[in-house]
Amino acid sequence: MTAHLLALLLSTAPAGLWHAALVPTSEYPVTFDVRIAAGKGGKLSGALVNAGVESPLSSVTWDGATLVLAIASYDMTITAAKTGDALEGTYRRTVISGVAEVPFTASRTMPPLPPAPSNGKSLAGSWAVEVGGAPGKVEKLTGVFAQKGAALTGTLFSTTGDHGALHGWFDGERMLLTVFDGVHVDRYDGEILPDGTLAGEVRSGTKPPVSWRASRTSP
Repeated sequence: MTAHLLALLLSTAPAGLWHAALVPTSEYPVTFDVRIAAGKGGKLSGALVNAGVESPLSSVTWDGATLVLAIASYDMTITAAKTGDALEGTYRRTVISGVAEVPFTASRTMPPLPPAPSNGKSLAGSWAVEVGGAPGKVEKLTGVFAQKGAALTGTLFSTTGDHGALHGWFDGERMLLTVFDGVHVDRYDGEILPDGTLAGEVRSGTKPPVSWRASRTSP
């Protein structure tokens, strides 16, 4: 590649921070950030970012028209075209049933948070979480959340690990947490009930929604 061509590619490379989403269904996007940087010799690098936690990409390529993000160990790619200040494309990952595909979008504009809860309520603390309702198929997790204003972050712990760096918001009545780290494509919608418990639905990729509920164990 000539120096002139390399300089031209670098000048158009979509470097910087992108506010992105995977959209399994139009009403329920899973949001996250993508950080792309140009290093020595024009080599691009990047990471998926959730609540400040970075999942490094194994490769980032840009040919002047198409951006390809990959995490080889997950057999995952995002292929997108740049149109103005937007990226549009497709996330693909090989799974047991075949190849999962989900639309991908990104922009430079950060999605707004709702106002901080006017009732002073907070979800910060530890929660006992149950996912699913069928007998013998309930997954028991421990949720640990932090809240600043309306911004809500945390994770869910199981006996074998965690469900990634969740992030979203709580407006005093409703809450939302999402994560995409190359593997998890999860979205938790919920609301706080009069007895102080939480209840809602979780969507994982293109799978049908599953009910979840939680009760506080400590502030």
